[in-house]
Amino acid sequence: YEFVFCDSYDVEGAAPSCPPNVLETSCPNRKDCYVGCESAQADTWIAYDSGATGYCAKYGDGSYLARLGESDQPRHHFDDFFWAFITIFQVLTGENWNEVMY
Repeated sequence: YEFVFCDSYDVEGAAPSCPPNVLETSCPNRKDCYVGCESAQADTWIAYDSGATGYCAKYGDGSYLARLGESDQPRHHFDDFFWAFITIFQVLTGENWNEVMY
């Protein structure tokens, strides 16, 4: 399970995902936050009540999505070997271990 969030944008329906038409295996480790938009809003910038903005575009599968930006993924995670090693090293050395815990 990956801890990836889009809460900081405070837009209902925002979810972290790979860019449309990109396979999950070729997706970068840090996914972007997308939210659905209407076809009438295509090729325009949309401002949400929370102050977040996103560019609405049509993708090859016929969906309309607005990219809000990068998702919030903690630096400390176990999604791949490199970051798992760094996280364990940080805990073992006692350097900012509480950031990993909380």
